[in-house]
Amino acid sequence: MNRKEIEESYEVKDGIINSSGKFEMEPIYVLYFWDFYMNGFQDDEDSFDGVSYSGYVVTDEDRKQFLELKDIYGIILWESDQGFVHSRVFEKKEEYEDFFIFEEVV
Repeated sequence: MNRKEIEESYEVKDGIINSSGKFEMEPIYVLYFWDFYMNGFQDDEDSFDGVSYSGYVVTDEDRKQFLELKDIYGIILWESDQGFVHSRVFEKKEEYEDFFIFEEVV
């Protein structure tokens, strides 16, 4: 799903999904990466405390569609018990990698 398809399918204001549902109040690019997840693609994945996390290293191709990602190295997605998708972005490679390392140690 590309940016245009997301904007045609969801109410988006200032890069945030305003449509009710699992992506409500998340940045538009979250749905883009969630589509990768639903198709079995992720760069990193792990589970901690019963929550599954999927990680993605942002590529130049991703940045072309989503200028909001210009200074972002990676993004992690997870789904809450209530079915809402949440995200966290990392500007630096070390921060992204440390997320998985820290969670494995805890």
